[in-house]
Amino acid sequence: IPGAGGNHHPKWVSRISVVANDVPAHDAPPMAGFIDPPPPAVRGSMSGIKLTGYAFVGPEAVGKVEVSTDNGYTYREMPLPAQPDPDVWITWELTFTPPAPGFYVLRIKATSAKGRKQDIPGVIGVEVR
Repeated sequence: IPGAGGNHHPKWVSRISVVANDVPAHDAPPMAGFIDPPPPAVRGSMSGIKLTGYAFVGPEAVGKVEVSTDNGYTYREMPLPAQPDPDVWITWELTFTPPAPGFYVLRIKATSAKGRKQDIPGVIGVEVR
């Protein structure tokens, strides 16, 4: 389904009906940057923690994805793969190497190519020992 993430794709289709008029759309979120996996806390080591996630800002293309490793005080832009179509989610990855043991709150936010910004960043907690 164009513009919908994998969680919006139909599964186990048992019937298709053809209608003559429009039906209400089930739109994907207008803007989203997420960190995988979604558990509230991840344990890692000082050698680095590989994080992955995805971004979508349809119907526009993703302009940039930024990550904060200091609970949103500062953000840095991440390199992104090419987005073949604005209706397709793109994935990103980052290796976070913490400066010291402790608990870190990482935030991720997406911005469209036209400058629309994600209102609420994706968040994950990382405990480093």
